[in-house]
Amino acid sequence: MTFLTRQFSSALAIALPLFLLLLVWVAIFQPFVTWRGQTAEELASLASSLSDLETRRQNLLEQSRAQQSTDLDDIVWVGSQLGEVNALAQTRIGAMAREHGVSLRSVTPQSNTARDDFPAIGFRIEGEAPLDFLVHFLVSLEFNQPALIVEKATIRRLNRAGSTEGQPAVFVQLDVIAPVNVAGGVTQ
Repeated sequence: MTFLTRQFSSALAIALPLFLLLLVWVAIFQPFVTWRGQTAEELASLASSLSDLETRRQNLLEQSRAQQSTDLDDIVWVGSQLGEVNALAQTRIGAMAREHGVSLRSVTPQSNTARDDFPAIGFRIEGEAPLDFLVHFLVSLEFNQPALIVEKATIRRLNRAGSTEGQPAVFVQLDVIAPVNVAGGVTQ
């Protein structure tokens, strides 16, 4: 029996430290290794996301530079003097009105059109037209290049006795502004 006890003691002496090592591994090192692996995966995922974001940022910067470097002549009225720009805009408004069957009563320059975000000149446009003609005129104002921006519109139906037109005749008063660039430098 001593021999069995001695073998048991020897086996226990070897098994106990191994058991303790296994216990330490399972309790301490295994969670740490698992955490480290998950953290490495998350870090790789974040690095990939960061790379994607950096690529997007570079693309946005390039687009921003491209937009800033584009010529503004397609949206800004350009001329050597403010009077020239004013005449160009009034001529264009008159041509659009004739093109769409709007009878203009007046196109009056406005003096109080200062803008914080861009320099502009302003006009008050008054005229008459059948409603469907006016709609086409307003669409052409909206999509005109250089830009014409309608800030205020007053539209009133005209009562005309014996009118045989399909659409009602209307009176329109528009406050329009046009962004300007005079003599290469923006001015008010």
